[in-house]
Amino acid sequence: MEERIALLRPMPTREAVHCPYAAALDLMVRTDAGHRRLRRGLDRGAWRDVDANQVHVLCGHYTTRTAIVDMGLRRLPHLVLDHLRRNVVIVAVGNGLGGFQTTLPACPEADEPIQVIALRGDPDDSEAFFSVLGHEIGHAWLESPHVAAPTAAQLHELMASRQLSAKLASEWHLREAALKPYRLSEWRAGALARAWGFVGYGADPDACQRAARLPGDR
Repeated sequence: MEERIALLRPMPTREAVHCPYAAALDLMVRTDAGHRRLRRGLDRGAWRDVDANQVHVLCGHYTTRTAIVDMGLRRLPHLVLDHLRRNVVIVAVGNGLGGFQTTLPACPEADEPIQVIALRGDPDDSEAFFSVLGHEIGHAWLESPHVAAPTAAQLHELMASRQLSAKLASEWHLREAALKPYRLSEWRAGALARAWGFVGYGADPDACQRAARLPGDR
């Protein structure tokens, strides 16, 4: 079903964005945020070379940062790298395997909300770890709910509202209906990660869709 969702706007030519995977271009413009970033990137010439080392990657070990840059970020189209360089901080901590993406309160220097991608895992387990990285980058590209950066109070209210909605959906036996936008979100992020060349759980859109949870479940 999701593969047949119509594009929100006419998409620019593949030659303009220099995207190495044709499928990624279709996915990159399926949300208002994705379309806005694509247009903004084209306007400022972000299809030209962007150095992956300029992305803010914070972690305890230099070898982890090097692996994230060399084996993860270098797979991405330059437009996506440009967004990461300008608006995203990647933090790698701890063991296990997992990740999430969120938006920080308004920062006066940013022309778009600052996003944080937090990762758990070991780059030595490369495909699984990097599939989660690609998945969370997919979320960061496709899903920023605010044109202007939200305040801390707005973020708190948004999270409280989502948790209350999830609680009521469970009480009223409407979990499946409430899960639909979250399933679609996970499917899109997994499909985009796969289109960028990642493999593993985080780049399996169907598995990601099945694993979707409501905010109160996390």
